[in-house]
Amino acid sequence: MRTLKQALACLLLLLFQVQYLYSQIRPCSEAEVRALLLERPELSGNFHHHYDIPEISDTKAPRGFRPFYVSHYGRHGERYEINPKLYGKLAAPLSALDSAGLLSKRGKEMLDDIILLGKEHEGMWGILTAKGAATHRGIASRMYSRYPRVFSQKGRDSVICYSTTVHRCLLSMGNFCLSLKEKEPSLKISVNASDASDAYLNPQLNFRPGAQEYSEWRDSVLSCGAIDTFLGIVAADPSAAASYFGKRPADYLYNLMHAVDITQCLDGSQPDFFRYFTPELIWTFWYVNNAKYIIYYGHSSEFGDARVHGKADRLLGDFIERADRAVEGSGVCADLRFGHDTATMPLVTLLDLNGLGSGISAFKSPWLFPAFRAIPMAANVQMIFYRNSKGDVLVKVLLNEQETSIPGLSGFAVQGVYYPWERFREYCIDRIHTHN
Repeated sequence: MRTLKQALACLLLLLFQVQYLYSQIRPCSEAEVRALLLERPELSGNFHHHYDIPEISDTKAPRGFRPFYVSHYGRHGERYEINPKLYGKLAAPLSALDSAGLLSKRGKEMLDDIILLGKEHEGMWGILTAKGAATHRGIASRMYSRYPRVFSQKGRDSVICYSTTVHRCLLSMGNFCLSLKEKEPSLKISVNASDASDAYLNPQLNFRPGAQEYSEWRDSVLSCGAIDTFLGIVAADPSAAASYFGKRPADYLYNLMHAVDITQCLDGSQPDFFRYFTPELIWTFWYVNNAKYIIYYGHSSEFGDARVHGKADRLLGDFIERADRAVEGSGVCADLRFGHDTATMPLVTLLDLNGLGSGISAFKSPWLFPAFRAIPMAANVQMIFYRNSKGDVLVKVLLNEQETSIPGLSGFAVQGVYYPWERFREYCIDRIHTHN
């Protein structure tokens, strides 16, 4: 009996530790991420990971300071897969194997599930799901509940919203605004979307440093056992099946894992695709997928941070410009922006929230930027501004509704996570103009 109690105690401790590690938006270790993926394999989806409601706690503001303004950038909520050709391409090799009598029992089950998933996507490619709409309503509701004073100020009752012109972002903005309006009907909310707002909310870049090197590295990693493991799962004769997946079977495997991760974002019950994959396959996919994000949208020691500046400089500049107006006395209580992961991650990196913006080796230590925590669906950065009767202004930054620290400002914090606006402003400008 004592042994059983000890085992249960150890299990509860492990589950607590995994949950604690999952809740922290910070650099992790390899062992931590492996443990998390064993507990929650859907985390391997990284930017496909659904938005978990965070445990919220607020450090008490310094005496006399009250919130008066919010500036925000939010990624769209949970969505359907974007590529309308993806599921057909994934089903084709498995169907050919089936016709040749080379598909295993589990392979047949996977084929059926892929076809089912493709049918569910018909007419819905890239569209916000009901889950995504609810996520943004929830974020807005919690924002209001935490800072009701911001949204009930006399003479400061305007909420200005900007979105990219992409459908899922527009719907995210709409649901966010509806939730705020329900909480405070007197708010004057304006919504905007145009090519002009696209230019800074999600600029399109023609350069991608490290893309070729990443592709070659990814294929080499997936070729070290992952592809053979996959063929052993879906094919009755793995050696005979290899040719059905073309010259680059690594592409097929990567696209498959990418496609099935989206199931966690859909409405209702979905097939459990993770039952087809071994823990090592899930880990390998997370590894190569997370490395891609660091190289393309973060600051990698291998290829620098040029895309961070390309994506986030103007966006952070917009935060500063609008905050200046609010501090000077505009009637705006909140500036809300809605866009994509491809701008959210560069913004997090540029600000170096919780130390996530330092040069990270994408190939050797991608766990130092766990994208499933930092950039899930509906990921958001919020700056909350406070003022006292003397006119002094402080700001704190939230990442996915959780308070963050900024290593570069560690000596300037007034109390915990509150920074003087002027010093924070200087820090942001310095980050914009510093390229690595």
